[in-house]
Amino acid sequence: MHSNALEITLTGTGTPIPVPDRAGPGVCIRTPDATVQIDTGRSTVLRLAEAGVNVGDLTVVCLTHHHSDHTTDLSDVLMSAWIMNPDHDIDLVTPTGLAADFARSVLTPLEGDLEFRRIHRGVTDIARPRVREFTPERKGTRVWEDGETRIDAVAVRHEPVEHAVGYRVSWGEHAVVVSGDTRACAELEELARGADVLVHEVVAPDRVPPHRTHTIDYHALPHEVGALAERAGVGVLVLTHLWPAPQNEADVASLLDGVRAGGFTGEVVVGCDLTRVTVHGDARTVTVPTRPGVPGLHAPAVPAVV
Repeated sequence: MHSNALEITLTGTGTPIPVPDRAGPGVCIRTPDATVQIDTGRSTVLRLAEAGVNVGDLTVVCLTHHHSDHTTDLSDVLMSAWIMNPDHDIDLVTPTGLAADFARSVLTPLEGDLEFRRIHRGVTDIARPRVREFTPERKGTRVWEDGETRIDAVAVRHEPVEHAVGYRVSWGEHAVVVSGDTRACAELEELARGADVLVHEVVAPDRVPPHRTHTIDYHALPHEVGALAERAGVGVLVLTHLWPAPQNEADVASLLDGVRAGGFTGEVVVGCDLTRVTVHGDARTVTVPTRPGVPGLHAPAVPAVV
């Protein structure tokens, strides 16, 4: 990556329902002075390795909320990071409540393992992430910064889940916003204003199984996300946490049609794992990898009408 670029990689585009080749939710954001992992769904460590990111180089891990599909790989991330780079500390940013409680206790079942490894290595310290807990607010609040990399968080609408947040990672004049799980809401829209990239979850209600329709009311619909992104002036909209997962090109096209129906005119990406967006100056490069049986899409911006 360029020394002054912002690089966004989807480490997982799945949901609690296991789907081959769609890892649990996660986004890795690399700036020139930090490597940020937002959420740690199943197989995060393996996806990071596929993306060429050494988990031992992570600077900060951010949790959006305490739902298992977003947190289940946290112990693997922390343990693997320490094994690969025992001298490097990781900040663990989390909203208060159940997510913070989980963050503080996630390594407890591994204490014996860690102690054996510490003794074998002859080192004093074991993997202890620095938990940075914050109370979510309805307007963007700074929760972490180092050098030119800044992270702001805002409370989003994922009720009945409490203390769910979205994050904005900024470097210089560039920014990417990650929604976490939420309905389309004004709080996230304001956080995303003017962002180069918005990574937003989405649900396709016409394909949700009848016995799971309860999941629709606390997620965002494609046309709602499209309208939000257009009002916020987002450059690239990346759809993730795809529920239900697209099974074919028609399902992917339906998501794109929904976003366009909401009025979004920028670039749209229906993500699959390891989708990458690089922002360098005024240029944006999108790469959607070919994964057999796992459809994705990159649609260019709608040409302006002159």
